[in-house]
Amino acid sequence: MLKQKQYSIIINLMKKLITLSILTLFLFFFPSFVFSDTYIIVIDTSLSMNRKVIDNTRIYEIALKSLSNSIFSLKKGDIVYILDFNETVNIRPPIKITSDETKEVIYKIMSGTQPYGKWTFTYKMLEEVANLIKRENLSPKTTKVIIISDGIDDPPIKSKKYFVELEKLSSLFDPQQLIYYIYLEKLIQTKSEPKNQTELSKKLKQIPQVSLIEVKTTNEVKEAIEKGFKGERSFKITQEIIFLSSSIGVLIIVIILILLRKRTIISLAKQISNISRLECYSVKHRYTIPLKGKTVITSGKGKNALIGWNYSGKLIIKPTSQGFKVFLTKPTTTTIKTGSILKKGDSFTIGNYTFEAE
Repeated sequence: MLKQKQYSIIINLMKKLITLSILTLFLFFFPSFVFSDTYIIVIDTSLSMNRKVIDNTRIYEIALKSLSNSIFSLKKGDIVYILDFNETVNIRPPIKITSDETKEVIYKIMSGTQPYGKWTFTYKMLEEVANLIKRENLSPKTTKVIIISDGIDDPPIKSKKYFVELEKLSSLFDPQQLIYYIYLEKLIQTKSEPKNQTELSKKLKQIPQVSLIEVKTTNEVKEAIEKGFKGERSFKITQEIIFLSSSIGVLIIVIILILLRKRTIISLAKQISNISRLECYSVKHRYTIPLKGKTVITSGKGKNALIGWNYSGKLIIKPTSQGFKVFLTKPTTTTIKTGSILKKGDSFTIGNYTFEAE
């Protein structure tokens, strides 16, 4: 009989803890199912984005067309920030997705912007993105930054100082922030990449939060943008998630063991003592106090307070593997001793109250 009850306790606890752990992991791994996502879409509008690829299509048009599918895949409640940059950065107010019409508005805004800037100022753009995230208090877990640029003519000031400053950008972003930099320069079929472009891509790759995706075909552009919108995490962040999930698993096991031990002891105490409650009564008052775990009875305020009880200490009933034990915090004249085991039918008096175990 005792084993059956223990098994029942174990099964119920396991069900509750499994449900709790699944919910916790679900909220961590898939916050987008519960919360809205924020997308910061940054597109290069420098003059070099007008260059044409083999099929005579401008790089800028390829970028816009590739963006369209991802924009129309956004869910209701998502928030979109549109930024375009060249030598300056233009930040538009956030747009909340409420319908397909909202998505069309976003696409029209982006289509209405044309690439006629002088150059691409990457450092300034990334700095402004970092400031925007901080200013708007955007969570790194639900904010995705998608940057589309060919990076040509960057930096405008060809100096080592510029690249040194670029290396410091990592400190501006939260370590968990994901930034997808979709690099379009290799769409142009050239024998070699300009020296400053090679240096730029190297520096960007050194920023932990930046995932630099170099694309060579129009299909790769589309796939890279979709990847950015989905927010696929890097291997480094995946390792952190694995560590977190392992830690949660260990914590769950510890909690199970603690709760099982507690519930088993309570069950044993009830079986051995053959009692489940304590009847407490005086001349004027009567109380029934269930014994579900450690029970503390006082004369003051609280769950198990006895009105008019003239004992200044506490009566503690504690479940143990030997049964329910009685503990008194202050000495008094009574028929029961501290540390004794209660059994069904036991009766004792403390002050003006009588206690019966049933």
